[in-house]
Amino acid sequence: MVLFARSHSFRTLFLWMVAVFSVAGFVEGFGFGAELLFLINTLVLLSAVRAVQEKHVRRMLLMAAAVTIASNLAAYATIAEFIDVISLCCNLGMFSYLTWLVFLKVFSGRSVDADTIFGAVCIYVLLGLSWAVAYQLIELVDPGSFQATFDAAPPIAAAIEDYLRTYVYFSFTTLTSTGYGDIVPISSPARYAAILESMCGQIYLTVLVARVVGLHLSSFR
Repeated sequence: MVLFARSHSFRTLFLWMVAVFSVAGFVEGFGFGAELLFLINTLVLLSAVRAVQEKHVRRMLLMAAAVTIASNLAAYATIAEFIDVISLCCNLGMFSYLTWLVFLKVFSGRSVDADTIFGAVCIYVLLGLSWAVAYQLIELVDPGSFQATFDAAPPIAAAIEDYLRTYVYFSFTTLTSTGYGDIVPISSPARYAAILESMCGQIYLTVLVARVVGLHLSSFR
């Protein structure tokens, strides 16, 4: 079964995910951060659907993307907390499913090419985005799970706008084991989630390097 098209499957997906980071530092304070995040998130999901070649998987992914986009739209349009919980759960499920699909494609290949590299990077970015959603969900369900460590920091909340400012930032500093310490997990679920993400980041890089090197050596045999 071929999950993704052979040529440039992950390039567009990668570019839209990079767009999340490109705009993250500029949307704060302009008053349209939530709308821009919704647009980019929608384009990421549609790019993922477009990259899938196998019809059955594409149909499932399209339905999941439609539900996720609808829940995001409802979350932006209302202030009901349970809608936010549903939206975050849909996003977490969608990113996790997409991560698994890309993982199957990348690690089932028998050669290393540019598309394999793009796919491997997509997995790493998707891991960070997935954990960011998980952290936001933890904060929404259990307020006060995260805390800033200096007085000048803005308060940490579970608002949509804080996804870029707080949770993506914290997620990738944890995934890469950078850990600046300006945001710390306080509750037990937040702490153990951070531990799991850090472990995932280290294990993934180790497995990825071993896989890529193995495929590269096998091409000479």
